[in-house]
Amino acid sequence: MTRYVQGHFYWQIQILKTSQAAEIISEVIGKEVVHKRVSEEEALAIRTPFIGEDYAKALGKIEVLAAGGSEEAHFKRPETRRGKTTLKEIIEANKDALL
Repeated sequence: MTRYVQGHFYWQIQILKTSQAAEIISEVIGKEVVHKRVSEEEALAIRTPFIGEDYAKALGKIEVLAAGGSEEAHFKRPETRRGKTTLKEIIEANKDALL
């Protein structure tokens, strides 16, 4: 999870797989959240009605790059700025909005 603040992207202090994030969310909200893997084609079909085909394709390309290790490589760079909160802390602070 990243956020953009004053011209810089800040990464949370940990890097997680989507399935790990689903486990954390489940734990905090007390309801099961399941991460289901889908193909690029399925993801495109799911997203297109909501965000349009061009943006859905671009998002798919970003996900392919991240799965290939680009996100983790960036996270490990010394100049990468890291936030101070974990995903669990973020979910706990916003729990009501998720229920």
